[in-house]
Amino acid sequence: MCGLVGIAGKLEYKDEAMMKRLLVFDYFRGPDSTGLASVRNNGDVKIAKGAVNPLDFFDTKKFVEVNTGHSSIALIGHNRLATKGKINNTNAHPFHYGHIVGAHN
Repeated sequence: MCGLVGIAGKLEYKDEAMMKRLLVFDYFRGPDSTGLASVRNNGDVKIAKGAVNPLDFFDTKKFVEVNTGHSSIALIGHNRLATKGKINNTNAHPFHYGHIVGAHN
């Protein structure tokens, strides 16, 4: 079963560290991939995801660009346990289609 975590509201720098902790705790719900979506204050959406564990994910440039609590109104994290579909970057969550950002369990 996958795991979902998130923070929303008036986010600050400290929330970036909280999001990392949440993704590490959530790893036990889904070890096959890790992802993060950031909804920015201006409405833009940034996504980073990959078929890696959270600790390796944190070292990627894309994760660092997306995990910006100080300029976001929401951070949505997901750890995937592959029950259907290949374990790859494409099948990692969150997804972004048009104006919709989401992840599912």
